[in-house]
Amino acid sequence: MKNLFFLLLFIPIISFSQSNTQSLRGIVTDKQSQAPLIGVKIQITELQFATFTDSLGNYEIKNILPNRYEINVSYLGYNSQ
Repeated sequence: MKNLFFLLLFIPIISFSQSNTQSLRGIVTDKQSQAPLIGVKIQITELQFATFTDSLGNYEIKNILPNRYEINVSYLGYNSQ
């Protein structure tokens, strides 16, 4: 009985430690006018994850493992960054 309690006590901790993911989020604006840009493609090249900015220029890519990644930002009429 004692062993079962000990095991059940640590299962949530083990499960929590395995789900160590993060989110990448931000806002994309025009450099000169500071207006939000709608429909900008934000892509993590190595993972092939991508999203687009909303009507306020906001974006978010969820459930990314902590690491260094190359981010590609592209929008028609602008140079890719």
